[in-house]
Amino acid sequence: MARIKVERDQSDVSFLTDPRMGVPAYDPYFIQNEFETIKSERVLTNVVANLNLNDDWGKKYNGGPPLKTYESVARLRAMMDLQPRAQYQLY
Repeated sequence: MARIKVERDQSDVSFLTDPRMGVPAYDPYFIQNEFETIKSERVLTNVVANLNLNDDWGKKYNGGPPLKTYESVARLRAMMDLQPRAQYQLY
C-alpha cells in the first residue's frame, strides 16, 4: 500500500480561477486524469524497469524465466486500486 499526494500546478490562466475566492475552479476530471496517468503504459513500464519486476516476478510467478514487460505491466495494473482520499483544510 502506498499513499501519494497529487496537487495541481498553479495556473496563470485567469478563467480557471474563481475570482470571488482566488482559488482554482473545481475540475471534476482532475483526479480521474491523474489516475489514468498513473496506470498508463509509459509510467508502469518505467516502474517495471526500475524495480526489476520482470526478473523478480519471473522467479516468483513463472518458475524462473523473466516475465515479458507487458506481462509485468498487466500484473502490476491488476494489483492497483486507486482511490481518492478526502482532503480537508481548516481555515
